[in-house]
Amino acid sequence: MGFSEDYKVTSALESVLSNVNSEVIKPLVLAHVTSYKHLSKIISDKNLSPLPCNVLKDDVLYLSYGAPFFKKSPHFTQDPEEFPIVIIFTPEMHDKIDCYFPFDTGAASGKKYGKKWKSLSNIYDYHIKKKPENIVSAFYGSNSNYIVGKAVDYDNINIEPAPYLRKFLKDDLTALDIDERQRTIECVTKNQFPLVNKVLWVAYPDLYFGDNNKIIEKIKELKGYNTDELNEYQYHVGVSASPSQLLQGIKMRFIDDHKTLFA
Repeated sequence: MGFSEDYKVTSALESVLSNVNSEVIKPLVLAHVTSYKHLSKIISDKNLSPLPCNVLKDDVLYLSYGAPFFKKSPHFTQDPEEFPIVIIFTPEMHDKIDCYFPFDTGAASGKKYGKKWKSLSNIYDYHIKKKPENIVSAFYGSNSNYIVGKAVDYDNINIEPAPYLRKFLKDDLTALDIDERQRTIECVTKNQFPLVNKVLWVAYPDLYFGDNNKIIEKIKELKGYNTDELNEYQYHVGVSASPSQLLQGIKMRFIDDHKTLFA
């Protein structure tokens, strides 16, 4: 089977969380990370569209819960087309998400978390189909803890696989070169994501050494699709830059600009 069928099955984690009175935590925004080379097509289509995925064996669209989370990489580039674009969607768009995973499915399915956590490769034991805030409540206690990757110390749910997952979320795997996506809620859908009236915030490069006017025009088009105010952040890029480091800065800027979301 592929994602289209697998995600519909109620997982062990979903069963546990559905029977727990989780503290009410407000749902967070959805973030999508792409690169400048894809911006023109995305704006022209007025949608984000699913793409083939070798991990889930289906055409899917990935977003992250709460903020953009970055892939650790030493890669530097002078190619503006590789610089990140971040689009933040309002929480109303959760209706279009098919399911959520409490970690990076690519790393889990590839068993990159080490032998201790090899059971996580059975990724569909850990997905839920709605209410990602229940994952936050059960394993982080608050949105403010989640956004910085701080899993809670107390065992408020002691039915498996919750204890196993909590230990994983608290484990330090930096020796295995694991990045912050270990503690990212991954949002997956087979649906298109419209850019009309649902975008809250967008980040894009200033392209001082590229075609800055072109990107400004594309962002104007995006803003024109949204009747509510769309906030933007144009970040500075030198001759060369690390997309990973740029994305880290974008994430921190978004959190700083929207502290009330994570209170």
